Amino acid sequence: MPSSAFDDLVKKAALALRSGHASVARELVARVGPVADLASSALLVRGLADIALEDWAAAEEVFTLASAREPDNGSFFFNRGLAEENLKKNEAAEASFERALALGFERGAALGNLSNIYRKRGRYEDAVTAAREALEAGAPRVDALNNLGLALGRLMRFAEAETAFEEAVALAPKNPFFWANRANLAADRRDFESSFRFFAVARALHDDPSIRRDEAMARLVTGDAAGWELYESRLEIPKAFHAPVHCKRWAGEDLQGKTLLLLSEQGMGDVLHFCRYGASFAALGASLIWMVPQPLVRLLEGQLPGRVISRAEDFPPAAFYLPLLSAPFALKAFQARKSGAYLTALPHRPSLSVEGAELKIGLVWTGSATHERDKERSVPLSSFAPLWKAFPDAQFFAPFVGRGLDEIAALRAPVADLSDSIRDFADTASFLAQMDLLISVDTAAAHLAGAMGVPCFLLLPYVPDWRWGLEGKTTDWYASLRLFRRGAGDDWAAVVERIVAEIRSLR
Repeated sequence: MPSSAFDDLVKKAALALRSGHASVARELVARVGPVADLASSALLVRGLADIALEDWAAAEEVFTLASAREPDNGSFFFNRGLAEENLKKNEAAEASFERALALGFERGAALGNLSNIYRKRGRYEDAVTAAREALEAGAPRVDALNNLGLALGRLMRFAEAETAFEEAVALAPKNPFFWANRANLAADRRDFESSFRFFAVARALHDDPSIRRDEAMARLVTGDAAGWELYESRLEIPKAFHAPVHCKRWAGEDLQGKTLLLLSEQGMGDVLHFCRYGASFAALGASLIWMVPQPLVRLLEGQLPGRVISRAEDFPPAAFYLPLLSAPFALKAFQARKSGAYLTALPHRPSLSVEGAELKIGLVWTGSATHERDKERSVPLSSFAPLWKAFPDAQFFAPFVGRGLDEIAALRAPVADLSDSIRDFADTASFLAQMDLLISVDTAAAHLAGAMGVPCFLLLPYVPDWRWGLEGKTTDWYASLRLFRRGAGDDWAAVVERIVAEIRSLR
């Protein structure tokens, strides 16, 4: 095909894209040749078509190739950042947007996207600065104000955030997501009357599943059982959940002699929390198959009714399936189920032999970096320094794997790193069973301790996860947990001081 024909195809593709026909544009560019052989103009059209179709993996491939070819093209880096952000590659997206900004690409747009990325990565002050600079750079004012409100809210600068959102909804009163952001801010302020009023406005404008899910979280944290039905909307969010196609979702049908597939979702802690409902399904006569993340398989097999397999495997035959976090709604069991231990450590376990230690205390100070509010729940290891100063006769352990362990050496902290002996949660459980106490941020280790009946002091941020409620030192979910809440004016040092006092009172 002569080059003029290729040029004509690219021009037609660009016209189709401008006309809103992204699929046609992509098909036309595909006729020009494989992505690796496309000229820059064709790569741009193809990548923009991928973005319009929300095919983020394809867009990332295209714009990564394009930006490598033309490292001075800010547009390529900006669009690469969009793809990376939507693939939750936030660190890479940050670098791409910063490169686009350095190259002079649409300063307002680049700063606006950087504000979002900084917020997602816990860089809240930087997010505020970027949003303010986006306003000065001529970015769409309503979008920059929304970004500013989101960042200020994370810093608990609630009055300033509310002012930003008020102006945003005044400029765009028909935008449901601005109203939803205002509703979430009100929930963070614990002004739930306003929160539910703003959610009602948002849903009247557009009953989006993400808005319903956010309202569900606000209702559940207040103890409103209506939140369980709204929480089902999480499954309607695109790519949020992968369900089997060969069986139907269980909706109360007779389970006697039927196979029910219970599917994990979200984090490891959620599985440990909700696997307690297995006994209820078994009592209905169901034969259960649990599909859970591989690190939980060895711990849970033999302890739950039915068979436990990895979520990475193919879906096995079953009559019905159910997402695990839908168990309370499906069973109409809306109240927290306080129970004793329902999981135990395996008999052949790693040993935690320590001579001369009067107390063996586990410390977990970080959770998953991909958690939306990890910056608010995780703490620096240095925050725990008062513990080993107050209790020199105690031995401290880090019974987890992953980020944060490098802080032990950096601080020269008297904390034993157990990660080399941890293959999965079965090993974590074995270590917890040998400890007197776990002190943890809100992550899977705390759920495991609660499920095993191991004493656990749980550090909670001012805006806690819905399951812990808004007040109280205990939880109806786990008898062995004590809750230590961060107040609106507290820092983590104040919370740790209360923990030190509590341990002293128990000795």
